Amino acid sequence: MQRVVQDWITLDLTDSARALGITTSLQFLPAFLFSLYGGRIADRCNKPKILLTCNTLYAVLAVLSGFLIQRNLFTFKLLLVFVAAFGLVSAVDGPVRMSYITDLLGNDKVSKGVGLNSVNINLGRLVGPLLAGVIGSQFGIYAVQYLVGIFFGITALVVWFLRPSDYKNYIDFGFANDSSIKEGVKHLRQNRQVMLVTTYVFVLAFFAMHFPTTIMLMARFEYQLEIQEFTFVYSSIALGFVFGGAVLSTRRRFTELTDIRNTTLGFSILLFVGSLASNAIIFSVFLILIGIASTMLIGSLNSFIQERSPEEFRGRFLGAYLAAFTCGTTLGVILVGIEVDLFGARFPLRIAALAVPVFGFLLLRFGSRGQINKVIHPGLG
Repeated sequence: MQRVVQDWITLDLTDSARALGITTSLQFLPAFLFSLYGGRIADRCNKPKILLTCNTLYAVLAVLSGFLIQRNLFTFKLLLVFVAAFGLVSAVDGPVRMSYITDLLGNDKVSKGVGLNSVNINLGRLVGPLLAGVIGSQFGIYAVQYLVGIFFGITALVVWFLRPSDYKNYIDFGFANDSSIKEGVKHLRQNRQVMLVTTYVFVLAFFAMHFPTTIMLMARFEYQLEIQEFTFVYSSIALGFVFGGAVLSTRRRFTELTDIRNTTLGFSILLFVGSLASNAIIFSVFLILIGIASTMLIGSLNSFIQERSPEEFRGRFLGAYLAAFTCGTTLGVILVGIEVDLFGARFPLRIAALAVPVFGFLLLRFGSRGQINKVIHPGLG
């Protein structure tokens, strides 16, 4: 819901694809700059307390922005400030939340946990935009922001009521784990396959992982949709995300490079064919399939890294993963805005469909030459 409001307000205020690219890049820039630090926090601090703090801050930002919108005080500059603030919170929230999965399930069930988490998140992506479209059209965008604040507050309460006794595999290294970010990066560089896969995450994010932006631009400039119609189109890919997460959650083995290769090929083919869609209905059908493939691909990359991360450095490994993803997205979404202004809304989808398999297969070919290092959780292997 938050992302729908953010993108829609940007286009209402500027009517510019480049401005939307700048807004989105600013959202991801803090995560790129500070995800490694967020990973260190995940390795050193109590995760529930960090998650409680992050969700409380999210709620405050959402309610405050809704108030400013309702009072007609919201400007493009203020929007950029709020987007950057959300990005700063997410730089800490992301690594903590992702590594929290292993605390709940244990390292031997990471793929299952990633898949179930994906289903949960993407059910929100399915329902959220639809709800945002209905509420936004009936009451105004400010009402959506108030509701976003309420939902973040509910999430904070859920984390508050969780206790370590509820976890299957709770680990709290606390401040005894005082190794530096530099040491975590050193261990990452020594793991050749994880390093190459992390590089591939950057390539994938740079060319392809801008769905909220590309779908918004297709809806506005190719199909001329209103906000309520757009949210139905956007929810199509969220439905695909849900199905993809459900499939991923059934995986009962360690993730291999072949899993990443296969999903890369399927994802690229669907992306190219989907870019040819002549109307919003056909485009929506392909978005479901693209959502399934992209969730399988991102989930495989996430699981691959988590399964091969040393326990005491898992937060920093995931911080590097998020830094690569957000760096690619930050730079790539600016390029998307320029491409759309110059060549049309379909162009970024086609470039991504061609570039992702070429770069991805080259990187993963180098990765297949080394021995795979699986890190099994003590007592669970």
